[in-house]
Amino acid sequence: MTEELGVERSSDWKKFLRKHWKMVAVFAVAGILVFVGAIYVFLWFTADAQTTGLVPTTLGLWTMGNTVSFILHLIFWELIFIGVPAFVGAVIGWQWWKKLPEQEKNEYHLSGKSSRSSMITILIGIVAIAAIPATIGLIWWIRYEMNKTP
Repeated sequence: MTEELGVERSSDWKKFLRKHWKMVAVFAVAGILVFVGAIYVFLWFTADAQTTGLVPTTLGLWTMGNTVSFILHLIFWELIFIGVPAFVGAVIGWQWWKKLPEQEKNEYHLSGKSSRSSMITILIGIVAIAAIPATIGLIWWIRYEMNKTP
């Protein structure tokens, strides 16, 4: 019985992908462009970091401030050039998904309560990933404030 259900679900996905192959291709190309773009932004930023004076030319002269500044600037440029367009693409994809008829989603067994639990799992994962650097930053800031001389 479970094997039949697995076969039905994989054939449902195959039917869905065949019917909407253009959108699948668009999102596949967009994903590849996001990945390649992120690498190019990283290479561009690291190549120009020394010429702009953000970091010293000699690795031995780097301070913790240089490292933190470099990482924060890199995150900023990645978010501006890659994160914002990727977010816009995700919103467009979500809108496309919402415009699909409910009957079609039910036909392919692509919607239901299991997707809600999957979304909650994804949300918890994102929060956990964001919470780790936020906690480190908060601890660092508290230590910095505690060590300040009045």
